[in-house]
Amino acid sequence: YNHGYFYITICTDKREHFFGEINNCKMSMTKLGLYTESYIEYLNSKHDDFKVLSHVIMPNHIHLLLFVNEDYRNSSNRRDKMLIAKAMQSFKASVSRQAKDKQQPIWQSRYYDHVIRSDDEFLRIWQYIDSNPAKWKLDCYYTL
Repeated sequence: YNHGYFYITICTDKREHFFGEINNCKMSMTKLGLYTESYIEYLNSKHDDFKVLSHVIMPNHIHLLLFVNEDYRNSSNRRDKMLIAKAMQSFKASVSRQAKDKQQPIWQSRYYDHVIRSDDEFLRIWQYIDSNPAKWKLDCYYTL
C-alpha cells in the first residue's frame, strides 16, 4: 500500500516554543509561527509534485500530512523520500532565515517521516493532527 501519503513531524531545537503557545486549546502564534503558516500555504501553491493536505503548527513542532503526486512516485519510495527531503530542507531554511534574531538554531537537525500504509492509518493521523492543539498537555512533545 503506497498511495503517496506521508506523515512528517519537525521539531524545534531543544523543543523551544518558537511558534507560539496553546491557550484554551487554540494555538496563539508568534510572528515566526505566522510566517511558518504562510510558508506552508506557499508550498502548496508552488509545488505540483506534492501537496500538504493537513498540518498543525504547535509551540515546538509541526505535523504535516503530505500527498506525493502519482507522476512523482515510484514503487521503492526512494524518489518520494528525496522529494520530501528537498522540500523539508527548503522549508526549514526559509523559516530559519526569518528567525535571524534567534541566537540558536530553530530546528532539530532531522525530522520524522512515515509512509502511510492504510486508509485507517490515514484517518487516524488526520484526526491526530486536527485535535493536536486540544490535546497539547497529553502530547509527547509537550513542554512548559
